[in-house]
Amino acid sequence: MFSSTAQAEFKCLLKTFSTAKRAEYGNYAYASGYFESLAADMFRCLSRADQKLFARAMAMEVEKTKVAI
Repeated sequence: MFSSTAQAEFKCLLKTFSTAKRAEYGNYAYASGYFESLAADMFRCLSRADQKLFARAMAMEVEKTKVAI
């Protein structure tokens, strides 16, 4: 499990990466693809219960986008 310090550092690094790639490419497309890959790789490290929790949360967000369109 990550410590609070590691979590804060990782969050900061993600934000810095995202901002830098937006400046470099003019949009978030590259960062978005990178984050999608990173999330899929990290997902495998979660317990089954956590995988189910995050999958449900993502499914709910996808449903929200369908309603908004």
